[in-house]
Amino acid sequence: MEAPSPPPPLLSSPSVSNHPTWWWLMLDLKVIVGLAAVTLTLYVVDFYRRLRSYPPGPMPLPFIGNIHQLRGPSPLFEKAIVWSKKYGDPLTIWIGARPLVIANTKQSFRDIAGPHRNNLGGRMQTNLGDLQKRGFEDIVCSDLNPAWDVLRKVTHVALRKYAKTEELANLVAEQVDREIGRLPLPKENEARSEPAHSIDSSMCNEATWPFVDFAGNIINNIMAVSAFGEGFQRGDSDYDAFCNNRKLIEKEGANGLPSDLHPMLGLLLFSKERKLRKTIRDVQALIDKLFETALKTHATGTNRHFIDTLLNARAQFVAEDRSAGRYLSDGNVRQAVLDIFVAATDTTRAIISFGLLHLANEPQLQEDLRAEVLDVLGHDKVCQLNDRDRLVRLDAFIQEVIRFYPPAPFAIPRRALVDVEVNGRPIPRDTGVFTNLFAVNRDTDVWGQDAREFRPERFLNVTKDQLQQGFNSFGIGSRACPGEKMALANILYVFARVLQRVRLRCASGAGSADLSYCDSDILLLVRRNQDIWFSLLTSQSSP
Repeated sequence: MEAPSPPPPLLSSPSVSNHPTWWWLMLDLKVIVGLAAVTLTLYVVDFYRRLRSYPPGPMPLPFIGNIHQLRGPSPLFEKAIVWSKKYGDPLTIWIGARPLVIANTKQSFRDIAGPHRNNLGGRMQTNLGDLQKRGFEDIVCSDLNPAWDVLRKVTHVALRKYAKTEELANLVAEQVDREIGRLPLPKENEARSEPAHSIDSSMCNEATWPFVDFAGNIINNIMAVSAFGEGFQRGDSDYDAFCNNRKLIEKEGANGLPSDLHPMLGLLLFSKERKLRKTIRDVQALIDKLFETALKTHATGTNRHFIDTLLNARAQFVAEDRSAGRYLSDGNVRQAVLDIFVAATDTTRAIISFGLLHLANEPQLQEDLRAEVLDVLGHDKVCQLNDRDRLVRLDAFIQEVIRFYPPAPFAIPRRALVDVEVNGRPIPRDTGVFTNLFAVNRDTDVWGQDAREFRPERFLNVTKDQLQQGFNSFGIGSRACPGEKMALANILYVFARVLQRVRLRCASGAGSADLSYCDSDILLLVRRNQDIWFSLLTSQSSP
C-alpha cells in the first residue's frame, strides 16, 4: 500500500514562488507611488477648485501659494497696489494653502468700515497672536467677542481721559528735555578745546546722534511713566535688555514668526523661531513686572498714571454692570496694558523718526515750523492739547507724516465671521482680510495726482471726504486703534518740544536723507543706517 503523498505547499504556484522577495517590495512601492500620485492630484485639483470661491489674484502654486512672489525689492503692501490694478479689488493671495484677501481701495474700505463693520471684525488666528495673548483676552489679538468688546471700551475710556491731562503734556516735555540733555553737546556758551567723539570740529555746538534711538528713548519713557508711573533709567539692565530685544524683533521678526508664513518654515528656521519667541516672552516679563508694581500701589480714585485711570474705569464699568467683571480680570487688563505699551512705543517711534528725518532733510520746512512754534509757545512754554488749533502748520506736518508713513501698512489681519461681499466680490467665512492702509493713504483718487509726494501743506486745505476716505493710518471700523488720541497728543508734544530746543540737519546736506524703509511686508520703519546732527537752540540762535 502506497503512502499518501504530502499536501502541496500553500504557495506552490511556480509563477509566484519563482519571483524573489524584492518583487513584492517593488509592487508595494508602485502601490504607494500610485496612491501618492492620486492624493497629490486630488489635492491640486481641490486647491485650484477653491480659487473660484475667492476674489482673483496672482496665480498661486500648490503647497506654497504665492510665497515665491513675496520676495523682491518692493514690500507686499506696494505689490498689492500693482496687483489690484491688474486683478481688481479686493484680491486674494495664498500663503501656503491659506487664502488672504487684501483690500486696497476706498470702495473696499467703505464696505469694511460700514455695512460689514462687525462681519469683518474677527481676528485671524496666528501663532504670534497666540503668543501675545498667553491664554487671556486682549484688544489687539482677540476675536470679536463680549470680552474683547468690554475690554476695548474700558481701555478706550481710560486712554481718552489720560490723553487730555496736563500731566501728559508736562511729561513729554520733561522726557524730550531729558533726552536732549544726554546728547554729547557742550553746555551753552561753553567752548571746546578739542572736539569730542562724534562732534563736528567745525561746529563745536553740534553732535551726531542715532535719531531712531533718540525718538525711541523718548517714547519708551513717556509710555513707561504714562502707564506705570515709573520710567527707565539709562544703563539699567532691564531697559538695556528691553531695547536690545525690541531691536532684535525689528530685525529678525519684521515679517512675524516664520511659522505664520508657512508651518514648514517654523521647522526649517527653528532657531530663528525659538529666538523670536524667547525675545517676545522677555519683553512680556518686563511689562508684567512693571504692571504688578503699579497694581500693588493703586488706590481707588487716584490717577497717577494710565493704569490708575484704567483700573478706575474698570471699577466704574463693574459698578454699572456686574457681568462685565468676569471679562475685566487682572490678567485681561494686564494684556490690554501690554497691547497699548508695545503697540504705542513701536508705532509712535516710527512716526516720530520719519518726522525728524524730514525736518533734518528739509531745512526751510523745519525753520517755518519752528517760527510757528516759537510764535505760539516761545522757548519754554509746554505745548498743551488746546494749542493745536494755533499750531496749524505743525499739525499739518504731523498729519502728513502719519498719512505718508503708516507704521503698520496692513494693520492687523482681520477674519470674516460670515460670508460677505466687499466691493462686489465674495469673501468666504473664516478668510483672513488685510486692509492696505498704505494704498488708500496714497490713493490718487482721494488725494490727487501728488498723493505719492510728501506735501504737508495739503492738510492746510484738507476736505472732510479726504480725511474720511484717505486718512486711515490708525485703522478702520471696529478694529481701529483705540490709542489714536493719546498717540496724536504724544506726537504733537514731542515735535513742539524738539523744535523749541534743537536744530536738526543731515550730515551730507539738505535732501540727502535716506527716506526708504526697512525690508518688511507688514511694518513701515525708517532705516537705522544714518544719524542726524543736533545743535542746541538758544534765544539768540532762533529765527
